[in-house]
Amino acid sequence: LFLNDQVTLLKYGVHEAIFAMLPSLMNKDGLLVANGKGFVTREFLRSLRK
Repeated sequence: LFLNDQVTLLKYGVHEAIFAMLPSLMNKDGLLVANGKGFVTREFLRSLRK
């Protein structure tokens, strides 16, 4: 594979791993961040989209 293809595969692999880990960090109220030491509420996440 060419270097660009390898980089693309690595990026997609990292994103897939992150998306696989996210459900264990989420609940109905928000999202745990920084290895469980912080909490981001759903309201804050919604405000970022505006």
